Amino acid sequence: MTCTATLTLTTGELDRLAAQGAEAILDGEGYFSCDLASNHPGQHVALVDVLVLDRNLPVETHWLWWQAAGHELTLGPSCECCPLPLHHPSGSGCSGTRAVLCAGKIEITSSEADMLDALPEGVHQVERALTCQYALGHAGQHVALAQSQDHTFDTSTAWWVTWPRTGEGHRIEVIDECPAASKEGLCKHPVGHPGDHRL
Repeated sequence: MTCTATLTLTTGELDRLAAQGAEAILDGEGYFSCDLASNHPGQHVALVDVLVLDRNLPVETHWLWWQAAGHELTLGPSCECCPLPLHHPSGSGCSGTRAVLCAGKIEITSSEADMLDALPEGVHQVERALTCQYALGHAGQHVALAQSQDHTFDTSTAWWVTWPRTGEGHRIEVIDECPAASKEGLCKHPVGHPGDHRL
């Protein structure tokens, strides 16, 4: 069953969302329904631009997130298997492996993103909006890889964003990568991570 939560925005709120880059896709009615399954963890979310469903997945599009404390518009990727946000909670009719990942989200500041982008030997284009990469229902803090520096002699430095499960505040810190490996490659989590390895 689909979540029954809805969000109705005022004309002023729609204008503010339009100013964030969604002016071509907001129809002015201001009524949104959550696209997730009933009893999902975390925030409600609605796909804003339904026209992207005519394209092949995954897509980069606008999502409207809300909870009792307020709402926000984000621009981000969809799941590779369904028209829900990447790392959406499981149980929403998606059979993809990404559906079992945590839905915790954080946004770093532009100055933090600039600092990470400026690191020598950085290998990623830094994104401000990040999603926790642990499994759904994990213990401890949320975590997302923000930047990696590849050095000579096969060494690297991994920069992670960590934040408490309450969603209040975050840290950017260097943490060693998990040394676990298989024929598929290295674990994609920091050392000491909860739960299974992600190989």
